[in-house]
Amino acid sequence: MESTEHINTDNILSELRNKQPHILIIEDERLVCWSLEQALMKAGFSVTSLIDGSEAVTNLKSYQYDIIITDFDLPGANGDEIASLVKSTSRDTPVILTGAFSEHDLKLAGKRDLFDMFFEKPYRLNEIIEQVFCLLSMKSLKNV
Repeated sequence: MESTEHINTDNILSELRNKQPHILIIEDERLVCWSLEQALMKAGFSVTSLIDGSEAVTNLKSYQYDIIITDFDLPGANGDEIASLVKSTSRDTPVILTGAFSEHDLKLAGKRDLFDMFFEKPYRLNEIIEQVFCLLSMKSLKNV
C-alpha cells in the first residue's frame, strides 16, 4: 500500500500570517498606491511602495520580496522590464500586473507569460488581497 503525504493547508496559512510576507508595490498613481498599500498592511502584510520604475529596478537588485505588484506604465522602467528582472533572479516570486488595458491586449503584446496574475484598472482591492494570499499559499506549497 502506498503512503501519501497529506499537506495541511491550515498550517501553511498560519505560517503565512506569522511570517508577515513583504510585498513591493510599484505604482506611479499616488492615490492608487496609497490605497493598495493601506489595504495590504491592514491584511497583515509588510509593504514597500515605490512610484518610479527605475527606482524599483535599483531596489530589486538589493532586496527580495515575497510578491511584486506593479503597474505597467511607469516612469523609468515599465512593468515588463521589472517582471523580467524579478523572474531572472527569483523565478518563484509572483509578479502581479495592473494596468488600464485588458488581459487580451497583454496576450497580444506577448507579455502575459511574464506575470502570474493581471488586474485591469480599476480593480477591487479585496480581489487583489485574496489573490495575494492564494499566490503566497501556492508558493509555500511548492516549497513543502
